[in-house]
Amino acid sequence: MSVRKILTVGTSSLRERSEEVTKSQIRSPMMRRLVRDMTDTLLEAKGIGLAAPQIGEQLRVVLFDVPEDNGYVEGGESLVRTICINPVVTVLDGPTAGYWEGCLSVPGKRGYVERPQHIRLDFMDLAAKSRSMEFDGFLSTVCQHEIDHLDGVLYIDRVKEPDLLVSEAEFNEQVE
Repeated sequence: MSVRKILTVGTSSLRERSEEVTKSQIRSPMMRRLVRDMTDTLLEAKGIGLAAPQIGEQLRVVLFDVPEDNGYVEGGESLVRTICINPVVTVLDGPTAGYWEGCLSVPGKRGYVERPQHIRLDFMDLAAKSRSMEFDGFLSTVCQHEIDHLDGVLYIDRVKEPDLLVSEAEFNEQVE
């Protein structure tokens, strides 16, 4: 098991745009190691998504857990680990909605962020094959949150009002 340190807000590399991954890099042992380290780190942290820059790798790689039915209901469903290389988000029709987001790189905080709720994600998988998936609702938010990391953006940058960024304690007391 290779659990890596998760970088936190204040680390300058979290604010940099990550590099595109080449097809030869995708097929390399380095990429298999990176994905294994990201998976181990995510499991240890008990998160639902992780971007390579969060563990100090400036590559356009994210992973997150998607329920088999592509809906999201907390509790017992079967999760499928989705690994996205060079992901691109396209906003489809539909509304925006807000969720109280948290982040492994911003420990102890929650922020209310509004995002588009129907997106298409185009990416390469670990076999260097092009893939496309559509997401709605909370999964759309998770996907966009992780991909923001690849552009040096943290969810706290998307909180529109200062009182919508709170400590975990305040969140647990007042928001839930």
